[in-house]
Amino acid sequence: GEISCCSMSQFEASIVELTQRQTEFESDETEVEINEKQNDIKDIEIQISEAKAKVEELKQAYMHVEEKIQPLKQAVEEQKNKFAQLNEEAESARNRLSTWEKDFGPLIHNVAKYENLVKSKQEKLDDLNST
Repeated sequence: GEISCCSMSQFEASIVELTQRQTEFESDETEVEINEKQNDIKDIEIQISEAKAKVEELKQAYMHVEEKIQPLKQAVEEQKNKFAQLNEEAESARNRLSTWEKDFGPLIHNVAKYENLVKSKQEKLDDLNST
């Protein structure tokens, strides 16, 4: 009975030892997992900051392009306005011209008639003088 008793307590001791070892192993394993997870997190954080930097870079590039385009947009707008103004002036000139034609048309017609009249009188005078 004594042998079984001793072996029993030894057995219990070895069970306790094994349990301790297992707990240590498990805690080691957990530590390794935690380290891996922390490394993963660090990688992800690096990727995020790189992505942010890229976005910032793109923003800067866009702003740069906008700056370059802005004067062109303004110039185009100014040209449009000038063109519209010229169109208005041309329209106004056409209107003035048609008004003048209405006003002076009959007058010009009368002047032409008067010139013809003068010419024919002159011819008659010349005829009389030549004889």
